[in-house]
Amino acid sequence: MTDNGEPDNPAQVHLNLFASGCGHHAAAWRAADSDVDRLGDISWWESLAQTAERGRLAAVFFPDGQAARPEALTAGPTWFLEPMTTLAAISQVTEHIGLVSSVSSTFWDPFHAARFIASLDHISGGRAGLNIVTSQLDAEARNHGMDALPNHAVRYARAGEFAETLKELWGSWPAESIVADRSGRYTETSQLKKINHDDRWFRVDGPLNIPTPPQKQPVIFQAGVSEPGRDLAASHAEGVFTVAWDSQGARGFRKDVRARTAAMGRNPDHVRVMPGLVTYIGSTEEEAR
Repeated sequence: MTDNGEPDNPAQVHLNLFASGCGHHAAAWRAADSDVDRLGDISWWESLAQTAERGRLAAVFFPDGQAARPEALTAGPTWFLEPMTTLAAISQVTEHIGLVSSVSSTFWDPFHAARFIASLDHISGGRAGLNIVTSQLDAEARNHGMDALPNHAVRYARAGEFAETLKELWGSWPAESIVADRSGRYTETSQLKKINHDDRWFRVDGPLNIPTPPQKQPVIFQAGVSEPGRDLAASHAEGVFTVAWDSQGARGFRKDVRARTAAMGRNPDHVRVMPGLVTYIGSTEEEAR
C-alpha cells in the first residue's frame, strides 16, 4: 500500500506462493524428479522463494500444523521445517517478496506471536505477515494440554481478540522512542504504552519488548470461509485466502467479504481476496489437460 493507505494499483493482480511440501498434488512427491529428499534443506526453500521473487509474486506463504499424524505421514510429506525459522532464513536471501506464516490463535498467545512477527518484520525490512488460523484437529489440541479443540464459535471469538491484541502490542513500543543517547539514556520511556488488555481470552499488560515493526502493522491474512471466518476477515484482515471452484463462486465470495468489510467501517479496497490457483503444466494445452 501507499503511505496514505491507498491500494498500490487497484487493477493489479496479487499472487502468492503457497509453499507446502513438494506441491499440492497428493502424489507430487512421488515423481522421479521431485525434491522430496530436500525438504529439510533450507537452501531448497531459499531457492524456491528466490524463484517466486524473480516471478514478481507478492509473497511466499507457509501453512503450519501442530500434530504429526501417522496416517498423513504414510501418504506423503506434510510438515518438516518450522515456518517462522524458515522465513527468517529466506528473508536474508530475498529483497522484496512478502513472508507469511500461519499462526494458530487457538494455541499461540498474542504476546509470543507479536514478538515473532515483529522480529521477522525487522530483519526482513518490513515484509512479514501472518495468517491467523484457529486449527482443525483434536490431535493438535492434545499437543497443547487440551482434550479436544474448543468449538468453532469459541475458536473464532478467541481469534478476533487475538488479532486485536496483536495490533495493540505492535504499537506499544514506538521505534521513535529509541534515542540511543550515549550519555546514558537509550529509550524515552514516557512513550512506552502499556496496553492493559484484559478481556475474555487474554490478559496482557504490555508493552511489547520489541520496537514497533517497520510496517507498523504487519499484514494480517485470514483463510476461513465460514460466517465467523468471514467476519474475522472483514474486521482485521488485509488478505483473505479462499478456495473457489469456479469464477462465479470466487466473485460471490469477494462481494460478500467486501460488504462485510464495509459494514465494519473499513475500506473494502484495502482487502485483497486471493482464491487458490492450481496450475497444470505441459508442453501443449492438450498435454496439460
